[in-house]
Amino acid sequence: MTTDDFLLVAKGGVKERKKDGVDERKVDYEAIARRRREYPIVSLFGAMAEKIAGRWQIGDAVPAEPVQQPNRKGRGVRSHPFQRQPELAGFMDPDEYEDFLERDAKRVEAKDAEVEAEEIDRKVRRERRASAPDPEDIARLEVKSKELKKKAAALQAEAGGAVNIQQLLGGWQAIPEGVRMTHRMRLRGVTGDELAWAFFALRLLAREGRLGAHESRGEGYFSAEYALRLAVDGGDFAPAGTLRIADFDVQIEGANAEIEAALERSGSVLDETDGNPE
Repeated sequence: MTTDDFLLVAKGGVKERKKDGVDERKVDYEAIARRRREYPIVSLFGAMAEKIAGRWQIGDAVPAEPVQQPNRKGRGVRSHPFQRQPELAGFMDPDEYEDFLERDAKRVEAKDAEVEAEEIDRKVRRERRASAPDPEDIARLEVKSKELKKKAAALQAEAGGAVNIQQLLGGWQAIPEGVRMTHRMRLRGVTGDELAWAFFALRLLAREGRLGAHESRGEGYFSAEYALRLAVDGGDFAPAGTLRIADFDVQIEGANAEIEAALERSGSVLDETDGNPE
């Protein structure tokens, strides 16, 4: 993977800020189709920067019965997966990995400069509303704010984007142990490659065994059972077996040959070399 490949599938998705003068109605459908063929992971999870919709629709896990108000709360922080799982760096060329770290550091520095400039701008507004504003102080603050914004823009340009992967996320709450949840996922219009990678992702989830709170705050282990349904070529949905996640593994019972083959293949997708980009 290159740095740009990684940013397409980074945790939570990297949503670049809209650039002035960009006509978002223009979509390169041939390029999107090529991306989907070459990168099943991008096709599954989507890429906002290239207007690729994810084919894996994942809903929220919701308690089957009401639960008491949780009493533990905290905040999550989005961070790139290399911080949580350093071994993932092995999927990237060493030079590309160093490039990613350098660009990521510039994104962080740019964000810090933006935040400082915003605080200065707020101070300027307060000074202007004061009963006896100091024109010299206001002018000095405005120069400082302008310098910080210029610095942030330069760093963003060097980093190849304005979005900082490491950022605060919404708060989280713990639910009581043993709560039964309902959950639904849908794989829409997937290829055999994409289905194999989806099962690979579920294997990783089963091996990790934790749910919720932006991963860095994972709250406990789980088991799951899904009733599979399958529709082919626009036909009606029909029962297609049962998928279970338990004991750190994924198993399927009563599935058709295509699903069984994709599950078996998911155990070795990282070893495949079929000419696609690694």
